[in-house]
Amino acid sequence: MKVSNSLEITLEFVVLGLRSVAVGILFGIVASLMLKKVRALTRAPTGECAIIFTLAYISYVLAELWHLSGIITLLTCSIMMANYSWYNLSPQGKQSSVVIFQFLGTLAEAFVFSYLGLTFFSYRAF
Repeated sequence: MKVSNSLEITLEFVVLGLRSVAVGILFGIVASLMLKKVRALTRAPTGECAIIFTLAYISYVLAELWHLSGIITLLTCSIMMANYSWYNLSPQGKQSSVVIFQFLGTLAEAFVFSYLGLTFFSYRAF
């Protein structure tokens, strides 16, 4: 009885992971094709960064709505975008996307560490 439950859990985990990866690949391909075929989207560097950020966020939200792993989907979508969408950006878009996403990463990291630091001192030892 325990073996069948373990197999069911393992199979469910693998299926969830594969579906999450598939959604990430799909959104990565959609982003790269949009930036390649629709040249009106690549006129402004901020617009290019907004498209990349928006499509990545939509992939995360849809994965969560479909009860998949949003983190795996976002990671897969980001890898696909780094390998394929990057080459469809304008030179200014490449430069500005690096700066914008480094800024957002630093901001998120600072928030996490400040939040952890504040919560560390808010609990009392009994």
